[in-house]
Amino acid sequence: MTISIPSDWDKDRRHVASHYRLPDWAASGLEDSSSTGLGVAGLRLLENSARGGSEASSGCCPDYQTIRLVSMLSQMRQLDHALEILDSVEEAGGDPPRERTCPAYKIARANLLVCAGDFRGAFEAASCVVSGAYDTCLRKWAPLGHFVLALAALRLGNLSAAIQNARRLELDSVFSRETFLPGQAAWVIVQAMEAEAGGEKALPLVAEMLASPPVVRELLISQPAAVPWLVRFLVSWQKEGLTSDAVTLARAVAAENPGFLSVEAAALHGEALHSGDVGQLKAVAEMHQDRWAQASAIEDVGVRLAGQESRFEEAVDSLERAKHCYREMGAMRDFARVKSRLRDIGAKQNPRNSGRPRSGIPSLTATEYSVAKLVAQGFTNVQTANQLFLSQHTVAFHLRKIFRKIGVESRVQLAGTWNSIDTAETISQ
Repeated sequence: MTISIPSDWDKDRRHVASHYRLPDWAASGLEDSSSTGLGVAGLRLLENSARGGSEASSGCCPDYQTIRLVSMLSQMRQLDHALEILDSVEEAGGDPPRERTCPAYKIARANLLVCAGDFRGAFEAASCVVSGAYDTCLRKWAPLGHFVLALAALRLGNLSAAIQNARRLELDSVFSRETFLPGQAAWVIVQAMEAEAGGEKALPLVAEMLASPPVVRELLISQPAAVPWLVRFLVSWQKEGLTSDAVTLARAVAAENPGFLSVEAAALHGEALHSGDVGQLKAVAEMHQDRWAQASAIEDVGVRLAGQESRFEEAVDSLERAKHCYREMGAMRDFARVKSRLRDIGAKQNPRNSGRPRSGIPSLTATEYSVAKLVAQGFTNVQTANQLFLSQHTVAFHLRKIFRKIGVESRVQLAGTWNSIDTAETISQ
């Protein structure tokens, strides 16, 4: 099989060669003495191996370095190039086709999907692999699979799955599995902890992350949404010192990787949040290559403008745009948050769909669907209210309507029947 390396790969390689941190996924020869990066020699070996110029492999996958290249391109948000490589593997065939049988290929595709903002597709793709028996190859790639599942589940609002896979990542760390990504794992574990137990519990872990620059560097290069998330979280807890540390480190990583657009956008996003610069936030929203990070920047613009009476309509427009973006990605937890923001500032809500069926899941509004899904996972009314930015009274009110529409009489019955009746249809609002 011949791999076509993108024409701009040499330029990107120079930008990240000294600072792009990847785990030691191959047996030898991939790292140099740099404390923060993979090294030029390792990247050249990766490129040559993907082209077929090296026999290096893991023993479980004949194109192991190709998968590493796909994963790197995905994290750099060169998604079209990554997809071309994966598709070329599938077209090359084989008996049986490797892309359809090797866990590494499947997890690489799931990771590509989550980077592209297709959270439902990513969750389904990774679930099919990670739920299987842990052979040698899957054991190597399980950490990346668990990360994809945890992050996609958080975005989808499936908090029980997010928490479960965050705990699996902790085990991956304990057993030092090869593709364990410390920065990304720490970030998704912190987000799951915040969702489960509140920000106060997550705060010490965020401080510990920032005290480990190599861990944060790996995260900031791989996940453009991480910097603004960290800044928002720390500002909400009035941790000015830690906020400044996060912004400074993001600037340093961007400076070390000139021309690396996703890293530059992330650093500018964090800086704009810290300073409150709405103009810079708008510019960042145009720069982001990551769909979810872009939607969050649009939301940040709306939040900043909402406090200015003269710019109320502009704020509503930004929040509506963000809500639409989150909905398109299936990021229902974020959709619910923006919907709550619009309600809080007194924006008019879209009229209800008069053509909605009277019973079954298609009869549920978006909010009712989200409430039902969380309650079916075992969340209490208090926990559900916190996740969906509603009052406990409102959750109880929705539950009564859900019971009637679904045809159940209790939370226990809802939990017992939800999975079998959830058709994953698009819920219109």
